[in-house]
Amino acid sequence: MSNLPNSNNTLATQFLRKMGIFDQLFEAIAPYRPENVAVEVKNTERFLDYEQRYADLEIEKRLISLLKQFYSESDLQKFSEMDADSIYEADKSRFKSFEKQIESLYDEIYIAGNRLCSGVTIVGTPDQSRPFEFFTVERENGLYVAKAFDSFMPQNIQLSQAALVDPIHFVSIVAKDQEIQIEISAEGQELIYKHFQNNPYEPLALLLNQRIINIVRDTANLQNDVLLIRSPWPASALLEYTKSVKN
Repeated sequence: MSNLPNSNNTLATQFLRKMGIFDQLFEAIAPYRPENVAVEVKNTERFLDYEQRYADLEIEKRLISLLKQFYSESDLQKFSEMDADSIYEADKSRFKSFEKQIESLYDEIYIAGNRLCSGVTIVGTPDQSRPFEFFTVERENGLYVAKAFDSFMPQNIQLSQAALVDPIHFVSIVAKDQEIQIEISAEGQELIYKHFQNNPYEPLALLLNQRIINIVRDTANLQNDVLLIRSPWPASALLEYTKSVKN
């Protein structure tokens, strides 16, 4: 990649380039490199900290720091005269241990980048009985496409930037016990049907008051113009959150 960072740490950067580590990592994190995230994300308060932490040069520094935990300066000097295959064969176990640390760095960037792009902020401790209460989502009210969702790690949800169905299509919304009932306009219903027809494996997430209420996995929830969504939130919270919807 022509726009990878440059460093004065010559032996270390030579090693990382020779072994293809720069290319592989920066290609893997491409969607989450600060310059590549959506404009809407760049306009958030959280972006500045993310940009400083995960700028290309900072990632390079992290890689060099990890590298020096496994290889000495003399090792790197010796490797400068060897090709990539010979370096790997010289000590497979050590290189694989180094690769595991790179994988951990990738996981860190992936999680941080995804949470930034999805507007997720952790505000509490995970609790499977209250799966959506320990994080907020910086999004307006509406139904959003969840391009990825794991019920065991809901905080890592991948949400669309814009709502598929805005509250303007909510003819009415009421909370009854632990269920939200939303009467959806004809246009809103069409959007939902078309979405599941074209993307059957991408559920929808109902967001109210910057909280995920629950996930809608298919059109079975839509009955006689009314979208029925059961939720793990207490009835009192659901009642309060519906008040945030202004038609």
